[in-house]
Amino acid sequence: MEYAVFNLIPKASPKEALVKLRQLRQTLHFGRKLGRVYLGAESCVRLLPTLSQLERHINQVQEAGYGFTFVIPAMVSEFEVGKIRKLLGFLAGGKRKVEVVINDWGVLSLAQEYDNLVLILGRLLNKRERDPRVDYKKLPPWLLRILRGSMVDDQRWLGFLKAKRIVAIEYDNVRQGLAATGDLMGVQLHLYYPHVVASLSRECIYSSTTKAGPSLGGCQRSCLDYFVQREISGPAGLKATSCDQLGKGIYYENDEMPKGLGIFSRCIVTSL
Repeated sequence: MEYAVFNLIPKASPKEALVKLRQLRQTLHFGRKLGRVYLGAESCVRLLPTLSQLERHINQVQEAGYGFTFVIPAMVSEFEVGKIRKLLGFLAGGKRKVEVVINDWGVLSLAQEYDNLVLILGRLLNKRERDPRVDYKKLPPWLLRILRGSMVDDQRWLGFLKAKRIVAIEYDNVRQGLAATGDLMGVQLHLYYPHVVASLSRECIYSSTTKAGPSLGGCQRSCLDYFVQREISGPAGLKATSCDQLGKGIYYENDEMPKGLGIFSRCIVTSL
């Protein structure tokens, strides 16, 4: 299995990701297999780098000897398509093929215009039950099997994704566990660990905050400096879940690796 690292709070420089990667390399668990950096954003287009920043990011990562993967967020509006198109065009114009994680169906359609991109279906498009408040241990086996399933179980979905040049599908390490059955038709599976996306919103709680410095369309990207931590309670007898609100997304941690880990070819280690 290959290991990668992804900072959920994107910074102006990938140096922090590289430092994190070197730290993880030194641990016994990851050994020498950890060699890829994910950069970009899942929850908001305004957190994506400019073209000049992206070029610097790629150079720094590749010069350090690591693979590079670019993450594009969900819910891209029609006003933001121009920025995404420029970034995709830049990535496709390089000498090497670049992996791009797609979390928006419209962006997947747009990406078909660029042959020099390796397309991955992001975890936000791999729909499944994500609620940390459910006591999955009390569910009947037949219901648990359903909640562990995915669209990967349907050959029609896989055929559609293959036709769109998707080479891998990303999974969240959800609490109910994971299961992939049937013929994957050559599509690889990737797992995020330990942060799980509980929910995503179009609204941003940080949009009303102000700080010194320039803004981007009225947004000062305050979520780069801090995040909100909250406790989400569940049914009686179930311990409350600690969640982090990063930008428009709410995340929780699941430290327990799923059974059947061998179905995954890559693990993306997330950090704050």
